[in-house]
This record gives sequence, C-alpha cells and structure tokens, in this order.
Amino acid sequence: MRGKLLMLLIAVLLLAFPLAFSAGCTSEYAKFSGYGFSFEYPKTFEIAEAPLLDPDPDNDSGIVEVRSTTGRYKSFQVIWQRKYIDRDELLETLEDDLDGQFTGVESDSLIDVDRGQMIETTLVGHPLVYQRYTITRQQENAMFGINAVLYCQVNEKWFALKTFGSSFVSDELLLEEFMSYANTFSCH
Repeated sequence: MRGKLLMLLIAVLLLAFPLAFSAGCTSEYAKFSGYGFSFEYPKTFEIAEAPLLDPDPDNDSGIVEVRSTTGRYKSFQVIWQRKYIDRDELLETLEDDLDGQFTGVESDSLIDVDRGQMIETTLVGHPLVYQRYTITRQQENAMFGINAVLYCQVNEKWFALKTFGSSFVSDELLLEEFMSYANTFSCH
C-alpha cells in the first residue's frame, strides 16, 4: 500500500512540475533559440556553444550547453545533427544511438556506470528514448545523469539531450530538472 501511494505521489509531482515550471519561466528563466530549436533554462546558468561536425555550430550540427554557476555542478546539453532516419527503423536507431551515448564513459576502467531502464516516450510529438544513470569513481560520491535521443521528423534533425549533476544533486531532482528542460524544448 505504501509503495502504491509513493508511486502515485511521484506521478502527480511529475505531471504537476511542468505546470509549475512554465508558470515561473517569465522571471527566472531565459530562452535559448537558434539552429532551429529552442529551450528554456535558469537565467543564472552560463551558456556555451561548440562545433560538432563543422568548424562552427550551424543549422546542421553543433552543441549548446548550459551550466550552473554555483558550487553545485549541473548542466544541460543539446547536441544536434541533421540526418535522415527511415521511419521504419526509427525506434531501433534511437535505441542504438542512446547506447552510443555511453560508449566513452563505460570504456573508462576507473568509472562504474549503473544504467537504469531505457524509457520510450514522445516529446513535442516526436519519439524520444532516455535513460537515467549513475557514475561512481573510486573513493568519490555518485554523480547522476540522464541521456536522451530524439528525432525531429519535421526538419530531419537528430538530437541528444543530456543532463548531468554532481553528487550534491539527487537522482530525483535531476529527473525533475531534465523534464523541465525537455518540456520547453521545441525542435521546429
């Protein structure tokens, strides 16, 4: 009974959080808009852009990251690349791409990566696959993250959405923050 109540409470909070987030966007949040997509982030965060495939970020590829300026490290990153994915292979491709997001981290022998369940959903009407994870280094506290991949069929862009937080940020708080970014994300 207690477990069912906890699950119900979590579901209600996850449904209510986007409403609370969108209500506060006017004063505490800034909006990034460029390269054919947009999202909102806390005004106190720093924003940086970087190239991915071309010498500079452009409409075809790049990276945008927003990071906390406080002592508690938190970041949200959008990586994009223009590419065509066949509709019949879309979900399988997204799952493979999500696995690929972990390749570099999991190959480091000094880091343990505990990946959660892969979740399939939609975001702004487009298929999204995401996975929560915990990274632990020897003798250090755990760090939490969420990797997601999304394909926008309208403009044929592939997106990786990444959220990462230091050990001072709980796994549940990071999920709330990820959902707040994701719920303001628009790819066209």
